[in-house]
Amino acid sequence: MHFKRLELNGFKSFADPVTIDFTGGITCIVGPNGSGKSNISDAIRWVLGEQSPKMLRGGKMEEVIFAGTQNRKPKGMAEVTLVIDNSDHELPIEFDEVGITRRMYRSGESEYLINKTPCRLRDIRELIMDTGIGVEGYSIIGQGKISDIIDNKMDSRREIFEEAAGIVKYRSRKNEAERKLEATNNNLSRVNDIVKEIEGRIGTLKTESEKATEFLEIRDKYRKVEINVILKNIEQSEEKTNAVKEEAKELDQAIEDCRKSRDNIEEQLRIAREQSAAKEEQLDVLRAELMTKSDEIHFISSRTQLGEERMISLAREKERLESELAAIEEKLTRENENAKEAQSAGAAVIEEMNSAKTLASEKHEAVLALEEKIKNSEELRTKYNRMVARAHLLEELEKSYEGYNGSVRFMMGRKLPGVVGVLGDLLVVPKGWELAVETALGGKLQNIVCDDDAVAKKAIGILKENQAGRLTFLPVDNLRPQTAANIDELSSCKGFLGLASDKVKTKGDYSVVVDYVLNRVIICDTLDNAIAMTRSFPGPYKAVTLEGEIINAAGAITGGSLKNNVGNILSRHLELEQLGKEIEAAAKDVAEIDGLRDRLALAREEETNARLAESTALARAQGSKDLEERVMQSLKDLEESKNSAIKGLEGLEIQKAEIVAFAETAELALKDKEAEKAAVQASIDAAIEARKAEFEANNALEEKKVSEESRLYDIQSKRHESDVRLARFETQTESLKEKLWDEFEISYAQALELVDPEFVFSRALKESREYRNRMRELGDVNVGAIEEYKQVSERYTFLTEQREDINKAIAELLSVIAEMDNTIKVKFKESFDAVSENFEGIFTQLFSGGQAKLSMEDPNNPLETSIEIEAQPPGKKLQNMKLLSGGEKTMTAIALMFAVLKAKPTPFCILDEVEAALDEANIDRFAEYLSEFGTTQFALITHQKATMEYADALYGITMPEHGITQVLSLALGDDFEI
Repeated sequence: MHFKRLELNGFKSFADPVTIDFTGGITCIVGPNGSGKSNISDAIRWVLGEQSPKMLRGGKMEEVIFAGTQNRKPKGMAEVTLVIDNSDHELPIEFDEVGITRRMYRSGESEYLINKTPCRLRDIRELIMDTGIGVEGYSIIGQGKISDIIDNKMDSRREIFEEAAGIVKYRSRKNEAERKLEATNNNLSRVNDIVKEIEGRIGTLKTESEKATEFLEIRDKYRKVEINVILKNIEQSEEKTNAVKEEAKELDQAIEDCRKSRDNIEEQLRIAREQSAAKEEQLDVLRAELMTKSDEIHFISSRTQLGEERMISLAREKERLESELAAIEEKLTRENENAKEAQSAGAAVIEEMNSAKTLASEKHEAVLALEEKIKNSEELRTKYNRMVARAHLLEELEKSYEGYNGSVRFMMGRKLPGVVGVLGDLLVVPKGWELAVETALGGKLQNIVCDDDAVAKKAIGILKENQAGRLTFLPVDNLRPQTAANIDELSSCKGFLGLASDKVKTKGDYSVVVDYVLNRVIICDTLDNAIAMTRSFPGPYKAVTLEGEIINAAGAITGGSLKNNVGNILSRHLELEQLGKEIEAAAKDVAEIDGLRDRLALAREEETNARLAESTALARAQGSKDLEERVMQSLKDLEESKNSAIKGLEGLEIQKAEIVAFAETAELALKDKEAEKAAVQASIDAAIEARKAEFEANNALEEKKVSEESRLYDIQSKRHESDVRLARFETQTESLKEKLWDEFEISYAQALELVDPEFVFSRALKESREYRNRMRELGDVNVGAIEEYKQVSERYTFLTEQREDINKAIAELLSVIAEMDNTIKVKFKESFDAVSENFEGIFTQLFSGGQAKLSMEDPNNPLETSIEIEAQPPGKKLQNMKLLSGGEKTMTAIALMFAVLKAKPTPFCILDEVEAALDEANIDRFAEYLSEFGTTQFALITHQKATMEYADALYGITMPEHGITQVLSLALGDDFEI
């Protein structure tokens, strides 16, 4: 059995996975202080089950997990795996190779595994027990262990001797037996206490059990009798219930017959009421007709009288209209003569007025034309002056680099050779695209274009020296624009206007700059089309609309409004160029304005004279027109009066003819209407007599209906009484059935199975009374005492048997402990004698003389006594360890360690700087003797070059990155020399 390799991941300073292969012989692990050498021995101690953080040089167990550095994050888990070659099956497990793994998480949880199978720490300790490689044995010895041996720490010395004696498993078994003995004694005490308690209760329980048994027997008899009594009562109640049900059936039939009779009468009443209603409607019709006939007779009489009065009024109106018509004819003759004279005078005045108005209109149009021309010229002059002022402002802004940050103004003011200019000044953007391109570029507009990297480097140095801020430079010879993809697909999308780099130009040949900053910018017409495009063709493009909204490749959308355009660099360039062209075109027109003012003054004077002549002619024409209009209106009014009089005479004749015609027919119609009225009145009288007879018949039917309803009410009252009695009997039956369940927990169906065929009601009542009296005499009964007495009896028997078994177990455990003590004493004595003999010889060999011995303070108690070490180096007296020098103490402890290894070799031993206090001569003797243990693997953590010379393999421990340990390996051949 030997160790094959050690795998570490996240343990202390081993942030990265590390594997250390162990070869036969001596393996030296070397490295500077603080590099993490001792973390290897800590890892072996930890994976073998060490539970004390102090033994691992820490304050708490979570500190074994890599805690991180400035550049490395902490790990969440530490894991160490120790792989052991078990081909000789010295470990009690079937596998030829055994991997022991321990993991720990920052949450405090731990895991143990054997060959990747979860297990307990106890399983690992039992696996390696008495092999010499446990954490408490002598397979892992550091400077602390050497110090403990030297300083007479009894526990540390005894651990080594007990591990060498192979009594650890026996002591463990003895401790387990003692724990079992203590637990068994505790169990015996508890059993004795329970037995005493049961013995005090069992007599009382027996008496209560007998009393309860008698009570249960009487209760069963009472139950059987009482159930039969209840069943008899139920039977009588059901008989009464059936009788009431039969009575109810008969009453239900009587109610049905009475209802049918009542319904028949109601039907007759309904038909009679319908007939009466129909006849009442007919009577209403006759009454209405009688009223109509009376109205018609009254109308004819009134109309005849009114006609006579109207004939007298018509004669007087005809006389008046004929007189008025003659007067109108005379006025019409006079007004026609006046109208002819007014028309002749008005024609001459109108001709004069039209001539003056035409001349005034011509002069006014001439004035307006000149005023408009002068006004336009003044507006042109004002516009010209504004354009000149605006152009001067924009030129000043361009020269001062307004809109750019202070760093740009500083750099452009230096006039550095090789600096071409600001990107915003070099771009030539298509009209309408200024806002889109400027929004897409953003801060890139302030980038500085230069010839090469050297110019950019020099400019950055100037900015640093003057603390003038930061700038981005675009060296023309070093820019590498990325190629745009999928442009053909994108160009077919709705709203696609073009790739910005294809349409934007530069002042000079700087197309590579445009490609660099705009080759992934797409210009779209609207925001909706831009969003649809980016969803259909997702990629590294930025879509920008003409109004300045941006859809980034990652999906973010930017938009809104700008406060003004003064600071918009690209818009400013285009505006300045456009102003120059407009100023040049307007300059010629401004010079013609002064000559137009003299022509305007002359035209205004001519217009005034024409207006005076027009006003005079207009006044004369208006007077003539008013006269003519008055004459014509008078003629019109006279014609209307004449026509109205003629129409009035015609209407009078028509009315007179209508009155004469009506008078001729009215007398005959009046006689007919009187006859019709008399016939209707006779029909009404006959209908009233018929209604009286029907009313008397309906009253008789109503009385018969009331009689039937009274009889129905009486029968229903009797039916209700039967329902009440039925409910009472049914309730009584249900109560008796519920009594069966409440008192005896038995259903009615189950009770029927207990019917006594020889049951006599009077005798049953007597027996029931006697049983109740006896149960009262028994008083309070503990029914549970029967079962409790049975259980307690069984438990008492069981516990007395258990007490005997416990006493036997105690005797067996005492025997096992005694046997273990004897075995441990014998093995410890044998091992101690062998180690003591080896120690004396090895001490003499390592010190080249002298003598040493081991002794027990109390030989009769080898398991508890302390072990003393006495040493006499050459030339000195035999003395206690405390009086030796540091090197002598270390050498003595090493001699004891070798003595133990010789008595019981361990497959593997790790020595952590145990020879640190030795000089080179003693190191040579230490290393030479170490080579004699051919069957043991040694791993030495050392600083001593002399020790390294004896190594079969070297591992270098280094820390190239602060806080991170790395391992370098070197296999040494036989001819290798240091």
